[in-house]
Amino acid sequence: MAAFIPQETIDEIMARTDIVELIGGYIPLVRRGKNHVALCPFHSEDTPSFSVSPDKQIFYCFGCQKGGNAAHFVMEIEGLTFPEALRKLASRVGVSVPEYVSPAHKAASAERQTMLRLHELAADFFQACLGAGDNQAGAYLRKRGISAQVARDFKLGYAPEEDWQALYAHLSSQGYTGTLLEKAGLAGKSSKNDRYYDKFHGRLIFPIADYRGQVVAFGGRVLGEGQPKYLNSTQTMIYNKSANLYGLPQAGAAIRQANLAVIMEGYIDVISAHQHGVNNAVASLGTAFTAEHGRLLRRYTERVLLAYDGDSAGAKAAQRGLDILRSQDIEVRILVLPKGQDPDDFLREQGHAGWDKLVSKYSYDILDYLLEEALAKHDGESASGKGAIVRELTPAIAKTKSLVERESFIAKLARRLAVSPATIYADLKKGGFARAAPPADVAVSNSLQQPLAAKASETLQQLWRFAVADKDFFFRARMELGEYFASTSEQKELLALLEGMGDDYNFQPALLLNHIPAENEGLRQYLLKLLQINVSEAESQKWSRELIPIVRAEALQRRNNEIQNALPLSGEPDSFSPEQRRLLQEKQALAEQKHALKG
Repeated sequence: MAAFIPQETIDEIMARTDIVELIGGYIPLVRRGKNHVALCPFHSEDTPSFSVSPDKQIFYCFGCQKGGNAAHFVMEIEGLTFPEALRKLASRVGVSVPEYVSPAHKAASAERQTMLRLHELAADFFQACLGAGDNQAGAYLRKRGISAQVARDFKLGYAPEEDWQALYAHLSSQGYTGTLLEKAGLAGKSSKNDRYYDKFHGRLIFPIADYRGQVVAFGGRVLGEGQPKYLNSTQTMIYNKSANLYGLPQAGAAIRQANLAVIMEGYIDVISAHQHGVNNAVASLGTAFTAEHGRLLRRYTERVLLAYDGDSAGAKAAQRGLDILRSQDIEVRILVLPKGQDPDDFLREQGHAGWDKLVSKYSYDILDYLLEEALAKHDGESASGKGAIVRELTPAIAKTKSLVERESFIAKLARRLAVSPATIYADLKKGGFARAAPPADVAVSNSLQQPLAAKASETLQQLWRFAVADKDFFFRARMELGEYFASTSEQKELLALLEGMGDDYNFQPALLLNHIPAENEGLRQYLLKLLQINVSEAESQKWSRELIPIVRAEALQRRNNEIQNALPLSGEPDSFSPEQRRLLQEKQALAEQKHALKG
């Protein structure tokens, strides 16, 4: 809906909501010191790692890294959007949520509701046609072994072949115009006689619902001869195929329970999966996997099994989805089906037990899957083939965030290719992989510099912990530290956010979480981790006095070291280049600033 909740209303909702009371209504909490702890409701664990802070009004799990304020908890636990979660909280604490909607937005909202009602009526019509007697669609479902109950669960229907105006006549009799039906993608208009006709006829109908369970589109499979084999609704104001997953309303609960979503390619694959007890299966609606799909899945799980068809097209589809899912920090495995089979074929032949065996034996993590694909294409025995395999795998290795996973895979790759890991590292570096493991002596050399870097990083983290919660401290640090105030990308993003909000930010960090875009999970995690830094009142007063000069001194020292490394070890200043003389002058100015800090 094109409406917004005023910021003052959001602030009132959050102010009236006690996060301990809220979360305690969902899971049992145990008080431990200042905080409350519990087993995390978002992942399986034996030891509590889920913490709720009453003073900061945030929650955080040290196991799965989920966290946020009261609204974020409701979003995660109930799979709601931010506005939906706010409205639920508002109802709970007795806050009235006004809606400010322009006339244009009101008209668009009314049209959207009409579109949804149209699709609901169309789905009912198609479903009634399927159950009206013997027809091609019912025979097709029986042949595929789809039970009447599963057909009802997915609201499967039938668009009659004989009458090309059946749906149009049904809906127009209820007052809906042909123009509206055409805009909804349910009807077309003949250029020959200006008559409207149904877009779907002679097809098995698959209603497509959004995550709320509202029908927003249809897919139709031809029965008998005809092309295209599958006909899908065009995009409309209520349907974006890149932001919906087929079967999600039916699979959502099972996905959360298993903490795993099985992604398939087609409608029948998903329906057959549910028929055989694989109830956490969904499909990506005949489009490449998108970032919107990834974000939608993140509401339900952090683990995905890609189960695409066992042919070259299926393999390509699987590879296209890998980067998208990894960018959403979703753990991905790929199931390799027998060649020439799709999930429906396999399940009808082997059943649920056979499926479980296949998953346990032939599902691979990303790197292992790509390695098997590369070995199938290249000769792993020849020198040129080994080089081709390493080059093909380089981008995937580079995108692997876990050092343990990366190092383990490189060791495995070396064994499979019968070469040394050092050889692979050398090739990776040639391919632009800058994070290849350094030689042992360089690693030791770098470690000598770590204490200073770690200390500076930790001090700046502490400073930012105060800056987001204390208005006076924020502006003082901004003025006195200048360019040294934000050194990491997260700190720079946070600074830009705070400055962009201006007076709208009240320096309550839990509310700041509401202003971080949903797609910027990195910044949200950074802020959540900042807020885990606990400081006593006495320490707070001491740190607020000392942190700014400490950070400035460390920044000056780092810059001094950089300049020193850039200057010649010997020689007179007269022999220096213009750039070297400029650096020398900067070094002298830094020395004066450091002296002033000590004074």
